[in-house]
Amino acid sequence: EPVIAEAEAALQTIDKKALTEMKALTSPPAGLEDVTAGVMVLLSKGLIPKDLSWNGTKKMMGNVDNFLKQLINFDKNNTPEEACAYIEQHLMSKESFNPERMRSKSQAAAGMCAWVINIVKYFRMYQDVRPKRLRMEEADQRLQNANDSMAAVRDRLIELDDRINEYTNQYQTAQKERNDAQTQVDKTRQRAGMAGRLIES
Repeated sequence: EPVIAEAEAALQTIDKKALTEMKALTSPPAGLEDVTAGVMVLLSKGLIPKDLSWNGTKKMMGNVDNFLKQLINFDKNNTPEEACAYIEQHLMSKESFNPERMRSKSQAAAGMCAWVINIVKYFRMYQDVRPKRLRMEEADQRLQNANDSMAAVRDRLIELDDRINEYTNQYQTAQKERNDAQTQVDKTRQRAGMAGRLIES
């Protein structure tokens, strides 16, 4: 998905040094607090944090390495609806919530802003596509089941054909044996008749 590629590319612009420098700020530049609030909301598993302040951000980024891992390993397919709705309504609606505007203030903030935006976009796309994917998977499963049933029937037909051929061969062998026996009987009768006539003469 292009939006996921963009979100991953955004993470590539965030490094430990830039996050450490950002975390050391006493007071963030305008708009930066909204970006970190968006990250906090996404990472809070559907429960909107009460403290979205800069102090809350510093706590979230307490261990910079773990914070980065959280962003990289974020489960994009299970983003909470509440988180996306909050970000769309309270953050993405602001003109300042823009990676280009953030870039002049902090490269890390620009990367996080792009990541938040693309995760939310992906969630909305996934919401639309997921039911269609599920229907397609169900149709694929039904097709597979039908193919399996057809294969089973085909195997049964082959087995029955083999049995019919076996019984046909047995019948033909028995019929030949009967005909051969009948021929022998007829020949024996014929010889007996001829012998009888010779005796009578």
